[in-house]
Amino acid sequence: MRVMVIIKANAQSEAGEMPADDIFERMGNYNEALVNAGVMLSGEGIKESSKGKRLRLDGDRVSVTDGPFAETKELVAGFWIWDVKSMDEAVEWAKRCPTSAGQETNLELRPVFEMDDFGALRLGRVLAELVPDEAETHGLVALMAIQASRMGARTGRNGEPILLLDQNRARWDHTLIRHGLAALAKAERLGQELGPYTLQAAIAACHARARVAEDTDWGRIAALYDALAQVQPSPVVELNRAVAVSMAFGPAAGLALVDGLLEEPALRSYHLLPSVRGDFLMKLDRRAEARSEFRRAARLARNAQERAFLERRAQEAE
Repeated sequence: MRVMVIIKANAQSEAGEMPADDIFERMGNYNEALVNAGVMLSGEGIKESSKGKRLRLDGDRVSVTDGPFAETKELVAGFWIWDVKSMDEAVEWAKRCPTSAGQETNLELRPVFEMDDFGALRLGRVLAELVPDEAETHGLVALMAIQASRMGARTGRNGEPILLLDQNRARWDHTLIRHGLAALAKAERLGQELGPYTLQAAIAACHARARVAEDTDWGRIAALYDALAQVQPSPVVELNRAVAVSMAFGPAAGLALVDGLLEEPALRSYHLLPSVRGDFLMKLDRRAEARSEFRRAARLARNAQERAFLERRAQEAE
């Protein structure tokens, strides 16, 4: 579960005074321990309320007030987002928070909404309960759960995309992974022909089971994409299959498959086609061609973060 730890402001923080040097050092050690334990996902300090603004929205009326907000009894000075097994574990970590003698520190711990708290995954589980003998309903639940488990690791602090193999797997939601693997096992136990949801869930499970990226069973993933291409053929499935084949059998094998997709109308403006091709070319040390592909992918990208990522890939090919 994820927990937000809210650090309440005090007179010192509201006055804009920085903590003493010894508190800075102890807090640094504390944050390092949180990171090393795989608990800390993010954390920031917040400047005093005099630096902020408050918006009050009432229908079409909007009022903006400059700080400080003296009428507020409790202000926030900072926060952490922690990934813990239980609220009790969060409390134990919070008890270790460094404090100054004579300076009271108040922390509030609140559970963060998870993907499982919202519609699609919950509806999928309801559907699986209504038709428990239909393998694809369990496959759908498995796919949604495992995909949602990686939500917190897919982007960096500035919103930049993080590729699956580069993600910090300690930030994956392992509770959701366990739910997903259990649903996949139910689908497979039913002994029915595997449909597209169950096949995609099985692919996702290969990644979820690998403790580190190097442990990924790419041969099985390639075989699962072969099966998926039979039951749900599409250019995107073929592109993903090329990636799996490249990882299992080498970039030249993947490039041969991708080159067969270059004239595919559905992929003409799809930025991942030149991005994937550029990656294969880089691995084959065809850097000039790779640079051209990454630049084309950047032009096709639809958001600034992906565009910046692809432009960096192009620079790396210089």
